[in-house]
Amino acid sequence: MDLLDRLLGHDAWTTRQLLLRCRGLKDEDLDRRFDIGHETLRGTLVHLIGNMEVWTDLLYERPVRSGAELLAAARSVDGLIARLDAVAPDFAALARRVRDEGATTRSGPTSSTTRRRRRPTGARSPIC
Repeated sequence: MDLLDRLLGHDAWTTRQLLLRCRGLKDEDLDRRFDIGHETLRGTLVHLIGNMEVWTDLLYERPVRSGAELLAAARSVDGLIARLDAVAPDFAALARRVRDEGATTRSGPTSSTTRRRRRPTGARSPIC
């Protein structure tokens, strides 16, 4: 196990632990507004998981998951855990692939031209 594996494992584990702790919260607690970032705990967690999904899809050059597909059940704590379980191994495999292939290639998962072509500047995913 190298440093990347440890960081990826820690990220997935800690995110899961946060979500598991949130299982005991009521919807009003998850949706209580704060004057920071994404305004609510649920909004922050949706953003966190959504970014993993969007960037993994973009860097694999596949269609980005639709916000409409994900918003309903996937905003619950159990839905977010299911989304994390689906994306974390995919994200980790991508990170290992970038490490193994090197980060200086002109095409593939590390290409900045790929990101510009697939996602206009300033565009936001509906799930983020």
